[in-house]
Amino acid sequence: MCPTCSVKADQDVFSQFASGGQSNTRDEHILSLLRTSYFPSDDVEKSSILFAIQDCEKDIEILDTEIGRLMSIVTQLQKRRSDAERTLSYHAGILSPIRQLPDEILGEIMLFSTSGRTDVHSRFSAAWRLEKVCKRWQVVALSLQEMWASIDVYLGGSTAYQATVSDPMVARLVQLCIQRSQERSLSIRFMEIGSHPLFHAILDLLSSSSQRWEEISLSLSLLSSSPVFENGLNRLRILGLSGLYPGGKFSSFQHAQQLTQLRLSGIHYPFRFLILPWSQITYLKLVYCEFRTGEFMSLLQHLPKLSHFISRWNKGLSKNLPSTIKPIHLQHLKVLELDADPVPLWTLLNPLHAPSLKTLYIVTVQRAGNYSYSQISDSIVSAIRGSGCSLSALSLSSVNSECACDILDMTPSLTSLRLEYIQDAAAVLQHLSCQPVLPMLRRLTLSCSVNQGADIIWSLVSFVEAWSDDHSRNPTYPLRTIDVTFREERGVGRFTSLLNPLSADTGVVIVINTVRIGQ
Repeated sequence: MCPTCSVKADQDVFSQFASGGQSNTRDEHILSLLRTSYFPSDDVEKSSILFAIQDCEKDIEILDTEIGRLMSIVTQLQKRRSDAERTLSYHAGILSPIRQLPDEILGEIMLFSTSGRTDVHSRFSAAWRLEKVCKRWQVVALSLQEMWASIDVYLGGSTAYQATVSDPMVARLVQLCIQRSQERSLSIRFMEIGSHPLFHAILDLLSSSSQRWEEISLSLSLLSSSPVFENGLNRLRILGLSGLYPGGKFSSFQHAQQLTQLRLSGIHYPFRFLILPWSQITYLKLVYCEFRTGEFMSLLQHLPKLSHFISRWNKGLSKNLPSTIKPIHLQHLKVLELDADPVPLWTLLNPLHAPSLKTLYIVTVQRAGNYSYSQISDSIVSAIRGSGCSLSALSLSSVNSECACDILDMTPSLTSLRLEYIQDAAAVLQHLSCQPVLPMLRRLTLSCSVNQGADIIWSLVSFVEAWSDDHSRNPTYPLRTIDVTFREERGVGRFTSLLNPLSADTGVVIVINTVRIGQ
């Protein structure tokens, strides 16, 4: 029965091919002749074969016609099925639970899915797609001033990011963001910047709303002179600058009186050529910057309100410095993160006086020279003792066990401890197990070097057991979490078999992270 016209199919056509017994016998006979050197010798036999060829060609023609008819039927059925699926999705969409969400919750979901930011260089950015779902979603999306006020501008660079919007459209989208954010403070990030002529056009467009800037990040390498923001920088709190500036002094942000957070990356002599309200900075992050003799120390002495300081692999910190350096008083400093070689680490910590310090992160690499791990620990211990601070969080990376133990003896109030790539970390764990060095510790994070797991596993077990015995009598400050990362060539099954039962017995949550080496 035909599925479209409900008419019986041509029975003669199907009957011609339903039974192939005689045809199969004839094919086997012909196949046996093909396997020999047989060739027909008389005209009668040749004519018989020619008639058979003609019959096969007619059969093929009939079958092709029938296949075409059936394919047409299949195409119609597929279209009907597609229509049914679409109708099903429409009806199911009417009953979708998300349609019952209040606008406030729907808006929060939109902010989460976009990370609260808008990419003006891609038409596939989530922010632009949300408003095209339906009229209600469009209304909710347009009401999210926070999303439209946070603008990301990708202008090429070293990544594989592919722009999907033409340059004129980028300018149009930036203008839309400015309009939709209304009077909300703007957060602007020029990301992955290469040499792109669109940068100046976009910066000029955004400059018309500079009085609304709360955050901006850009590269100085694209500027030949300091731009002037005629509408002021009344709200600017966060500034990120990177790259080498080809001009002299840079003074565009000197009147940003609300500026408190500053991030600098890859800049030469920042304190010498950047004219900024340095004295009001509370958060400072310096990454791969280069300083002249004494510039770094002079900078710190001009930051009386600094509360959060990050310095990562900056150059020139200890170049040709005098033997005695004036004390650096940072009364409000609470968080200090230092990634540096031993020499600049020693140079920076010795004069530091930070009585409010609570969090200290130290990353260093021992290199050939006159400085040893003992001198590193001496400088850290001296800074802690001289400041009279009470640390609650400490992170040590790439130091040896003696250095780590000396520092831990000076920090009895720690509640969070991170140890990364410590030489002979087992000795540190044994030191913590034998005496109540850290009675208030609640979280321990341990990152092992390659194949270090076998060396520290039993010391780690002993540490947990010792803590469990001691704190069962005094549960005021319970150790809650141990987060350990193993880097092994042969897997960590033998370690988990020891730590998992221990976690169940003591109540300490032991999180095991694994990195397989050599795959």
